[in-house]
Amino acid sequence: MKRFQKINFLQRNGVTVPADADDAWLDGKLAGFESRVVDFRNGGGRLRAMFDKATDAPVELMIYGDIGDDPFNGGGFTAQDFADALKDIPSTRPLDIRINSAGGNVWDGLAIKTRIDQWQGRKTACIDGMAASVASWLPMSCDEIRAPRHAQMFIHDAWGMTMGNAAEHRSQADDLDKTSDQIAGM
Repeated sequence: MKRFQKINFLQRNGVTVPADADDAWLDGKLAGFESRVVDFRNGGGRLRAMFDKATDAPVELMIYGDIGDDPFNGGGFTAQDFADALKDIPSTRPLDIRINSAGGNVWDGLAIKTRIDQWQGRKTACIDGMAASVASWLPMSCDEIRAPRHAQMFIHDAWGMTMGNAAEHRSQADDLDKTSDQIAGM
């Protein structure tokens, strides 16, 4: 975590950071927080969950990267990675979800959305940069959505690729229509 990220995290969690605070002081304050990092495959990023162990302050969950296994570069995080990041954290705690993602795999996105839907504590989404495609569904599970003026959401109908005969293409079109209806329902 970079210095400015440490300072921002501490300030968001009610810690007053003195102007002359050095890295050792910041690291000492952060030691009171649980930090779980799930590394994406091929170094494509991280899914980070941080929270103050001593209080019921919100769990900060950073979703920065592609959702689901990317078949082309092997990056992305799965619904299982998401579950691992929140493992053993009581679902009654508030959850602050920070999003900067271009989206990804429909099925992993639906499973992650279900986990957020089932989270019992108050949920707040902050779109730090972009919540596109599958990532645009996640804020819909939250009680509050925040986005600075420069943030973007990109919502679209389902799409995919098919190979095969006309019957296989028609079947895929029917599946895409069904998924698009589910997206519109969210």
